[in-house]
Amino acid sequence: MSRKYIQPFLQALSVREHVQKDDMIVKPASSDGWCEVTLLRTIVYSLTYPEGWMVALAGVEGMNLRFNTQGLFVQVIKTNLPLEQADEATYSYEMSPELPLVDSDENQISKSMQMVGNYQSLVLLTSKDDITIKRYFIKHNYTLCMFQIKIPTEEIETDDIKELISHVEQMITSIQFGD
Repeated sequence: MSRKYIQPFLQALSVREHVQKDDMIVKPASSDGWCEVTLLRTIVYSLTYPEGWMVALAGVEGMNLRFNTQGLFVQVIKTNLPLEQADEATYSYEMSPELPLVDSDENQISKSMQMVGNYQSLVLLTSKDDITIKRYFIKHNYTLCMFQIKIPTEEIETDDIKELISHVEQMITSIQFGD
């Protein structure tokens, strides 16, 4: 049984504040109303997110990010799969069995390739029980990055969710990978 590594949420609280915890740096971004998080792990990447949101490391290796809004989760893995097959990717840690990024019991609603900023993205919409799950997959070399949002199905068309999706797409546009 693997244990999850989860740090307390970090938040950049003011324009002048800079917070560093282990290999994660949170600071105000150059755009007003946004913060920047940088991970200096096996996979190095940074992205911006709306000010007021909180972010934490997640996963055994501490390479993933979770946010305190709508189950927003960012997962990064290494894979040889092409972007068009990203929804078939699996991950594991040390001796743990491979686990799929997308559960096999989810019902696929749609799957399409779209440009999000400068990134070609596989956008997957699924449902499970009363939850709709929207995922964006992007790839940089062998690094696959998945942005996952879990939304109660009855809220999928609300203005708040449309704004959330817009913010997530801005986050995708902002992501930068260290090589």
